[in-house]
Amino acid sequence: MDREGRLGWGSSARFELSAKLVAMLKEGKELADVIDEVSGKSDVRSNEGAMGIVTNGNLSVPPPTCH
Repeated sequence: MDREGRLGWGSSARFELSAKLVAMLKEGKELADVIDEVSGKSDVRSNEGAMGIVTNGNLSVPPPTCH
C-alpha cells in the first residue's frame, strides 16, 4: 500500500504441475527433491529449476535482477 492508500498486486511466473508432482508434494516432499527424482538429475534448483524441467527448457528461472 502506498502513501495514498492504493494497493497493488504483483506476481512472478506461474506454471501448472502435473497430478503426479502434486501428489508427491502432498506427501510432504519438497519441490526441488521431487523434480530431481522425476528428472533423474541432481540439484536442478541451482540450474534450470523446476520451470526449466517442466517446460522442457522453454522457460527457465530468470535471474533475480530481471524485471
